[in-house]
Amino acid sequence: MNEEVQKKYMEVQTAQQQIQQLQQQVETLQQQRAELSSTISSIKELKNLKEEKELLTPVSQGIFVTSKIKEVKELLVNVGSGVIVKKNVDDAIKLVEDQFEEIENINEQFTNQIQEYAQNVSRLEKELEELMKNV
Repeated sequence: MNEEVQKKYMEVQTAQQQIQQLQQQVETLQQQRAELSSTISSIKELKNLKEEKELLTPVSQGIFVTSKIKEVKELLVNVGSGVIVKKNVDDAIKLVEDQFEEIENINEQFTNQIQEYAQNVSRLEKELEELMKNV
């Protein structure tokens, strides 16, 4: 195999690996989107709560305590670096919706990059085929 063929083959392999990495990141983003969507729904349910309701509140993974809740006006929100602040319900919803939108934007960027890499792989594979014909 000549040097030029080897180089093209390596370029194809590298681009395919980059596509796989981006696809894994997109999957992770989709999981985060689903979690944020669920969080938004849960907060909205709490916002509309008017009568006392019994809930299972997580203490740790797989460990819950039964609690009663009536009207929710404020939530404690982790804003990063272990800092927790009080937010009214609407502000908490807005915060999570902003995070959701940010993930949507990143997801769109990754999807566009995947398409670009796929086009590049296609082009490189054609070039590789032409080189192989001449070998």
